[in-house]
Formats: sequence, structure tokens, C-alpha cells
Amino acid sequence: MNPIEHAFRLMNTEQAGLGVALAALAVVVAVVIVVRRAGAEGFRWVPALLIMCAGFLAGAVIVEASYYSWYRHRCVLHSSDIDECYDKGG
Repeated sequence: MNPIEHAFRLMNTEQAGLGVALAALAVVVAVVIVVRRAGAEGFRWVPALLIMCAGFLAGAVIVEASYYSWYRHRCVLHSSDIDECYDKGG
């Protein structure tokens, strides 16, 4: 699965929703920084692209860390019977 699928999977869980919220916050902060810089200094493609990539990368890292923490909790520590624990869904 990719980070987007992991994010959708985490949104269906109560204990890992915070990871998705933090990832969305990282992307929103990147967008706000780009918009503010564009207003103050004029729009420049390279810095804007780098800031957006950093925001998306931070979001993906947060989602992946949250997903694997959730996976370890459910599958390794508690031997749950969900599909991800048997490599059907993850």
C-alpha cells in the first residue's frame, strides 16, 4: 500500500486518526507558507515546489509511521484477526 491508502485505512481507526490529522496539518502549513511567500516576495516556482514537496514528504512520513505503529500494536502485540495481519490488505 502507498501512503494515501494507509491514510484512508488509518481514518477508519480511532487510535491512529491523529497521525492523519498531523499529516494533513503538515501539508496545510506548507500551502500557507507558499501563499504567504508569494504575497510578500512574488511567486517563485522553485522555492514553492520545494516547500510543497517538503510538506507532502512530512505528511507521508507521519502517515507511514502512524500506520506501522498501529499495525504493530494490532498485529504484533495483540494478534488481531484483521486482514492486514495476514498480508491480505497490507
